[in-house]
Amino acid sequence: MNTIGNKHIMNHTNESNPVTNPSFRMKPNAKAKSVANNIRRVREFRNYTQDYVARKIGISQNAYSKLELGFHKLSLERLFQIADVLEIESTALLQCDSDGIVQLHTDFAAKLPVP
Repeated sequence: MNTIGNKHIMNHTNESNPVTNPSFRMKPNAKAKSVANNIRRVREFRNYTQDYVARKIGISQNAYSKLELGFHKLSLERLFQIADVLEIESTALLQCDSDGIVQLHTDFAAKLPVP
């Protein structure tokens, strides 16, 4: 409720609605951190070390660590490289689920031996 002079004006936005309340929207830095966390989760799920992924994409382990921690901006090209190494679609790394789970989709038919 806002007050103008002696009149009270009701806000027509629902404060618990993330669409109408901008404070509920994820901030750009939070989005980048979410992507970085997704990368880390998938890497750990695959049992890959930071050093392994870093070598595959041609950077140092220290530089890679900073990417995973969200200290460095992640370019699209680097995102694509990391996704290739982690064997996941780059779009899956961009997902921002509230529960922090990255869905890993595998194509089992493509991995089955041809009779």
